[in-house]
Amino acid sequence: MLFGSAAAQGQESQWFVQSPVPAQRIQDGELFVSVAIEGEVPLDETSVQVILDGIDVTKRARITTSSVRLLYTSKLGPGRHDIEVTGALLSGQRLTDLAWHFEVEGEITAATPRRSPGARVADFRGKTLIDTRNADISGNRDLRQEPTRSYAVRADAEGSYAAFTFPVKLYLTTDESSVSQPRNRFMIGVEGPMFAAYAGDRNPRLAPLILNGARTRGFHGEFHGAGFHLETAIGRLRRGLEGRVLDTPVEEPLRQLPGTFQRNLTAVKLGFGHQESVLFSISGLKAKDDTTSIAFGENPLENLVLGSDLETRFLNGRLRFETGGAISITTNDISRGPATKAQIDSLFNTDIPIDPSDFDWLITLNASTVPIRLDKLKSTAWYFNTKVVVPGHTIAAELRTVGSAWYSAANPFLQPDRRTLTISDRFRVDGGRFSGLVRFQNYGSLSDGGERLKLTSNLVEGRVNIALRPDLPRFVTGLRMQWRERGTDPTDPVASDLQVSTASFGVTHTLKTGTVRHALNGFYTRTARRDKINSMFDNTTHAITLGATENFPKSIHTNLQLTHLIVNYAGELGRQRWTTLAGTVGYRFYNNDANVALTVRNTSAGATTFSAGSDRLGFILSGSLRLQNDMSIELQAGYDDYWEDVNNGNQYTEKFVRLRHRYTF
Repeated sequence: MLFGSAAAQGQESQWFVQSPVPAQRIQDGELFVSVAIEGEVPLDETSVQVILDGIDVTKRARITTSSVRLLYTSKLGPGRHDIEVTGALLSGQRLTDLAWHFEVEGEITAATPRRSPGARVADFRGKTLIDTRNADISGNRDLRQEPTRSYAVRADAEGSYAAFTFPVKLYLTTDESSVSQPRNRFMIGVEGPMFAAYAGDRNPRLAPLILNGARTRGFHGEFHGAGFHLETAIGRLRRGLEGRVLDTPVEEPLRQLPGTFQRNLTAVKLGFGHQESVLFSISGLKAKDDTTSIAFGENPLENLVLGSDLETRFLNGRLRFETGGAISITTNDISRGPATKAQIDSLFNTDIPIDPSDFDWLITLNASTVPIRLDKLKSTAWYFNTKVVVPGHTIAAELRTVGSAWYSAANPFLQPDRRTLTISDRFRVDGGRFSGLVRFQNYGSLSDGGERLKLTSNLVEGRVNIALRPDLPRFVTGLRMQWRERGTDPTDPVASDLQVSTASFGVTHTLKTGTVRHALNGFYTRTARRDKINSMFDNTTHAITLGATENFPKSIHTNLQLTHLIVNYAGELGRQRWTTLAGTVGYRFYNNDANVALTVRNTSAGATTFSAGSDRLGFILSGSLRLQNDMSIELQAGYDDYWEDVNNGNQYTEKFVRLRHRYTF
C-alpha cells in the first residue's frame, strides 16, 4: 500500500503490525487485528480510527496508549480484505496512515461478495496526499544531500462494482532522475472472482526461492479455477542507466564507470490444488539484460530458474508445512553470444549432444555460463518450513540450503552458499500480559566446492513485553547474542571469531493526576562486540533514552526527549558520544480539528582521535487543520544549523517549508 507498511514510520514512534500480517490467510470469522505502537512516545487513544473494508469499526476496537486490538467474528466472505489504522501520538504528532490487506480462505465464486454486506454495489474510495518541500541551504551543501525542492503526489484508490474491484495506485515525485532507478510508481488493476490483472509497478510473490517481492514494472496476472491456479509476471526489474565519465587524471586506468543494463523478466507459476489444504506448484523464471539499453556496460547476464513448491495446511491452518526446491543456470556475460558446439565440448572436456545455438531462445550458453552440477548441488536451492499455532504460541521452523552457484536475478538478496536453520516462537500468554519472541538461527557456508569464504554463525535472541494492567508500567526487555567465525588464522585479514551481544530494557507508563495525563518512558541498550582474533575494532555501545509527555487541560501538551549514546572503542580510537535533547510544546484547537506545535532539537557529538566534535541545532514549527472529516492540511517551517568545532568549512544552514494536503474520499 502507498500509505502504509508493516512498520509505517512516525516521529519517534512507529506502527508495528502483529496480526494479521500483510497478505496472511485466515479463517472467516476469526479475524484478530493487533497493531502495536513501538517507540518513545505513547499513542493518543482518542485519535485512533480503524477502518475494515471501508467501514469504521473503531468502536469495536480496544485501544490503549501502546496498542490497537480488534476481535471481529462476523463473516467477511472469502477473498481479499483491507484494514486501515490512523492515529496520532500524545505529543500531537500524526503517525503515517497504516494500510494493509489479508486473505480469507475459501473458494471465491461469482455469488461471493468481496466486501461486507454493508458495502454498496458500486463504490469508489481512496486517499490522496500532496507533499511539497522547499528549502534554502547555505554553507557546505555536500553535508546536506537533500534536494532543495521536492514535490510528491500519492493516490491510493479502489473502485468496486458487483464482484469486481479496480485498484489504482500512483506516486509521482520531482526526485525522479534519469541517472537512478525509478522513484515514480503507478499501478492499475482489476480483480474478479476468478482472476486478477495489474499493469504498472508491482511486487509479485510467485515462489520463495525464485521471485519473492522484487519490484517489477509491467504486467502481473492471476487466474483461479477449480483446483487450478495460474500466475504470471512480465516486465522490467530495472531500467538501463548510462555510465559516467570520471574526473580523473589521464594516466589513471579507470576513466569511466560502466552503466547498468535494463533487466527484463518473465515468470510463470502453475498451481494445482487449494491453498487452504494442499497446493502443488511449478514455477519458472527467465531474466535477461538488454545489451542495447545502454552504450557502455560490463557483463550483461541471463538467468534461467525452474522450481516447484508444495504447501499443506491442516486443522484450519493451525498446522502448516511448506517445501520447495529450484535449480538455476546463469550466463554471466551474454555479450559474447552463444558458443559453438566445439567450444562447449572443449570447455567441459566432453561430448555434449546439443548445439548451443539451438537453445539461444532459452539461454545463451558460452564460457561464462555457470555449469549445472547436480552431483554437488551447487546450482540448486531448497527449503522446508513448518508453522504450528497453539493457544498462546506460534512456533515456526525452517531449514534452507542455497548452493554456491545458485542465482535468481529476481531474488538477488538470497545469499548463496548458505545452509540456514531457524526456529522461533512468538508467544502471547495470560491474556496478553506476557508476549514476545524467542528465536534461534544457525547458518554457515556449504562444503560443495564453492569459492566463497567459509562462515559459521549462531544467533540466539529473545524479547519479552510485560503489561500486567493498564494502570501499571509496561516493561520491554530483550537479549540478542551472535557468534560468527570466519577463520582462525590471525595472519588472514578477514579471519574473525566474533561475538556480538545486545541487551535492552525499557519501561513506559501512563497515568493521570487530576486533569493532567502523564506518559513516561525510559530505554537502555548495551551492545558489545568482541573478536578473539582481531580485537582492534572491538567496541561497547551504551544508548539511553528518557522521555516525558504531559497533556494539560485546555489541550496543551508537552514532550521532552533525551537520548545519550556512548561508544567505547578499543585501542587509540577512545570514546565517542552523541547527545540529543528535543522538546515540543503544542496546543490543540476545536475538538482536535487543529493543532500547532513547536519542536526544538539539539544534537552534540564529541570529538575522537580521528573525528572532530560537532553540534546541530534546529527547530520546527508545525500545524495541522482538519478542514472537514475527509480533508486536512499540515504545515511545517523549520531551521537547521550544523557546524564542527575545529573546521569552519564543515557547516551548513537549512531553512525549509513543508506543506501536506490529505484527502479521503
